Amino acid sequence: MHATVPMQQNSARRWLRCCSAILISLASMLALTSCVTGTEAIKAPPVAPAAPPPAIDRSLLAKCPEELPPAVDSRLPSLLANHDEVAAIYHECASGKGGLVEAVQEWQRTAWEWYCNSLDAVGLDASSCRAGLEPRR
Repeated sequence: MHATVPMQQNSARRWLRCCSAILISLASMLALTSCVTGTEAIKAPPVAPAAPPPAIDRSLLAKCPEELPPAVDSRLPSLLANHDEVAAIYHECASGKGGLVEAVQEWQRTAWEWYCNSLDAVGLDASSCRAGLEPRR
């Protein structure tokens, strides 16, 4: 009787190994079949690119002169001529910077419009982005 106990333990161990191997095989097959029968991926429709924001005119990007021309001498006609020259430089620069401000605002408006339209195209809520399109005061 003493000799039969190890024999029963060996067969029980074999049975456990066999059952565990079968369970592992079944679990593996189940995992692999779930990958095969999964849902099909849905591709988003392509977003048609809008026109890029307008380019900013190079002349608007020019810097204003660092130094203004000095007066030729201290006589009144020379000072008045110098004043006219300096005022003309100032007004030309101010006009260019005003044009730059308008160009940047147009660029921002177009970029926001493109962004909001892109959100609409992919089905996302674009209501909060439309606030960027409203003119600022």
